[in-house]
Formats: sequence, C-alpha cells, structure tokens
Amino acid sequence: GCKKVEVSPQYLIIDSSAPSGLMLLHWDQITPFRGELSIHCSQLQMLQFLDSLLAFLPASCFIQPVKHAKSQSAAQVFALVLEDEVLSLRECVSLLLCGEEAGNEEHCEETPDPGCVEGLQRSREGWQQAVERSRRRLSPLVDVGKYREVIRSISDMQMDGDLAGLIYTQRT
Repeated sequence: GCKKVEVSPQYLIIDSSAPSGLMLLHWDQITPFRGELSIHCSQLQMLQFLDSLLAFLPASCFIQPVKHAKSQSAAQVFALVLEDEVLSLRECVSLLLCGEEAGNEEHCEETPDPGCVEGLQRSREGWQQAVERSRRRLSPLVDVGKYREVIRSISDMQMDGDLAGLIYTQRT
C-alpha cells in the first residue's frame, strides 16, 4: 500500500510484495501545470512504476529526467550505445531506400478509351510497369558505395555496443 511518511508527510512510501519493493515518492508542484515527481528506488522499479503511471496520465503529460549524473553507470552507457545503434540503422536504411524511391517516381497516366485496343495495351503496360516498380520496392537495388558506408557505420556502432557491453559485464 501507499502511506505518508510520519516525519515528513510530503513523502509517500509504497511497499510492494517484491523483495526490495520499497519506493519513496515526493511530488513538488512547480506551477499549476508542471510538477516534479522524485522517485527513490531501484531503476527497474522506477521504470515499471513510470510505465504503469503513464497508463493513467493524459496524453499531454510527458516524463523527463530532472538531472543527469555526471558519471553514468555502465548500464546507462550500454543502453545509450544500443540506442545510438538502432537510430543509426534506421537512418542508414532510410537513406538507402530514399535514393531508390526518388528514382522510381510514378507518372500520372490518362485513362484509356475502353473501345481502343491501343489504349488498353498502354494501360496493361502501365499496370505491368507499376507491378514491377512495386516488386523493386520490396527488394530494392542500392548503390554499392552507400551500402559500404552503411555497413561501415553499422559495424562501428556494433563495436561500440560490444565494448560498452563488455565494460558493463566486467563491472557487474
């Protein structure tokens, strides 16, 4: 349950059945529309609590850390490196595919006259070209230079992630 701390009633204690399940909360109202919630517990507990709290908050609310420790733990460094790796992958792949899509702009065609054989033939050819363009989008060709650059970038990010993971495992 949730109880006020007798010595300092602005603090709340949440006791869960989990081991080391105590959480200390403090809400500080900064403005009528802004406040600061201090949570003192393990990082995993805090993330689980914030996740469940977000289900009850309106969409206009957002959560951000108030202060960053100058010396980050190995787990934080590892998480940041993994996040950078994912962002790099997303950006690199979208760069590769954007170049392919720019070359495949679709052209607006006139509707053929249903009684005209040539019009139907042009329509059929246009449809086949559209199918081929769609097929190429599903397995696009990419520039070799861009591909090498992406692979090099991904490799560098993975090495950073591996190094951060190694440091993290050595410290724990």
